[in-house]
Amino acid sequence: MFDDHTPTRREFVKVAGTAAVGASLFPADAVAQPSKRRYAIVGTGDRGSGMWGRDLVRRYPDLLEFVGLCDVNPKRAIVAREFIGVASCPTFTSFDEMIEKAKPDLLMVTTVDGFHHEYIIKGLDRGLDVMTEKPLTTDETKCQAILDAEKRNDKKIVVTFNYRYAPAHQTMKEILLSNDIGKIVSVDFS
Repeated sequence: MFDDHTPTRREFVKVAGTAAVGASLFPADAVAQPSKRRYAIVGTGDRGSGMWGRDLVRRYPDLLEFVGLCDVNPKRAIVAREFIGVASCPTFTSFDEMIEKAKPDLLMVTTVDGFHHEYIIKGLDRGLDVMTEKPLTTDETKCQAILDAEKRNDKKIVVTFNYRYAPAHQTMKEILLSNDIGKIVSVDFS
């Protein structure tokens, strides 16, 4: 590891610190016995199925499984199920029925922005961790209700900026960073 010399204090601290951080990221029980987390999506439009669902299934099949897809439009949920590639995943038009029958560990909220708060709060109140796309909600009253539900239930909520990681944007970033087209001095995405 350090060849044939005694490590300096700086080298030791660097290696020990890295090991400590790495160990803290993975609790012993998580490393010893990995299990798939059970995910459910409410809102199966383009963002729910294309920006999240399909990519997650492709990238992390050993870490998660979709156990429920919910949408007010039943045909959209069925199309999303096929697009995501989870043929055996049940679809629902009733959020409450999905949560009761599918028993997810984590709820992904990708509905119309004005309804985010409703599903986030219901998910937290049912003991689920929640992941939602931005915006968290549309006003401060709804935001406070979400914060209250999070505190009341001691569950996690994560707000993502998923469009930043869209495949086209990732490719663009790789091209810009590669210097293949020269030194970039400004980028405007407006």
